[in-house]
Amino acid sequence: MEGGKEREGALLYSPDDLLIFRERVETLLRGREGILAPGAGMAAAGLAFLECPYGEHTLEGEGPERLVINLRELDCMTFLENALVLERLVRTSATAFADYAATLQKVRYRKGTLNGYASRLHYFSDWLSDAQDKGFVRTMTESLGGQPLLKPISYMTRHRELFPALADPETFRQMREIEDLITARPPCFIPREKLRSVEDRIQEGDLLAITTRMPGMDVAHVGIALRRRGRIHLLHASRLAGKVLISPETLYGYLMKKKERTGVMVARAV
Repeated sequence: MEGGKEREGALLYSPDDLLIFRERVETLLRGREGILAPGAGMAAAGLAFLECPYGEHTLEGEGPERLVINLRELDCMTFLENALVLERLVRTSATAFADYAATLQKVRYRKGTLNGYASRLHYFSDWLSDAQDKGFVRTMTESLGGQPLLKPISYMTRHRELFPALADPETFRQMREIEDLITARPPCFIPREKLRSVEDRIQEGDLLAITTRMPGMDVAHVGIALRRRGRIHLLHASRLAGKVLISPETLYGYLMKKKERTGVMVARAV
């Protein structure tokens, strides 16, 4: 026990995280009757975190990279990855905490291997490609008429001062190499102006990623698709609201609200 948290090798979590994990699993197990498709399971897993407090930089810390489990507060990415992991665990009846930790590591790190800061999948398009290779999701953007997101990816190394781990020259070199690889294989996105024409083909429970005009960055926000009154809304961990919620506006309205939001990537749990 250190600082009120338990450390088991490369695993970092608190007793509250274990309790929350068990509560979420029990909730999803009670409600899984009639839920056969991963999409419906993703929606249910996301809704299980409704009202959970928002937390920034929950994966960052001093010392070597560890598998951090924090279910007490979530940012948009930890919300999405935890929903994906819980959906898979409940669907496959592998609901022990050890199963959860192992699956979370597999989702969060390149090829499932925790090997330093650069092995974590920091950019969403990189995370998405790796998740598809590992059999967790299937990218849908191209089949929905998406087009290449042509921009250099460099935000982390251009803003080295924001990421303490990049003070290490080798870690910095590794991240620059990763950014170059992402730039060389541009992901697809659906421009926001075209969303209405394909919205009916987005399914409840699909993974959504909001692309951005921000220089050097691919995606600024992520969440889960929910259909309400025939339209797609975003279930997400909102920094502004300080919690997980369902956006009151449609996904189209959400995209059009700010000019920095250029479009969306879509993926489906498998």
